[in-house]
Amino acid sequence: MRVVIVGNGPGGVELAKALSGEFEVTIIEREKLPYYNKPMLSHYIAGFLPEEKLFPLPMDWYGRKGIDLHLGTSALLIDRARNVLMTSGGEFPYGILVLATGARAREPVVPGKEYLLTLRTLSDAKRIREGLEEEGEMLTSSPP
Repeated sequence: MRVVIVGNGPGGVELAKALSGEFEVTIIEREKLPYYNKPMLSHYIAGFLPEEKLFPLPMDWYGRKGIDLHLGTSALLIDRARNVLMTSGGEFPYGILVLATGARAREPVVPGKEYLLTLRTLSDAKRIREGLEEEGEMLTSSPP
């Protein structure tokens, strides 16, 4: 049976690892990067951690586990009648479909929103780090 997992974060990767010996596993991931440690992005921004240390798994890990990884591929539509996931990279039939897309940053609707940066991806972290290098300082805030 084929298990298709949408999302290559901790939940998707751990599930794929657990099922890969027993099922055919495919991971669909919108980002073009393999799994990386998102909680450590702030350490990357601060310069405490080099970019390569964010990636705990070598790229060949997926192949060695028998996991079919599709990076840079967006899930578009679930055809439940045919058990097919339609994506930007084609159709993926499934026996079991798992949506493991993780969280999304909440962006407030406030005046000056164009100056706000959210931290969710490595690309966000790079943008924030570049802003710090250019401006020298930035104001950060966490929800109360």
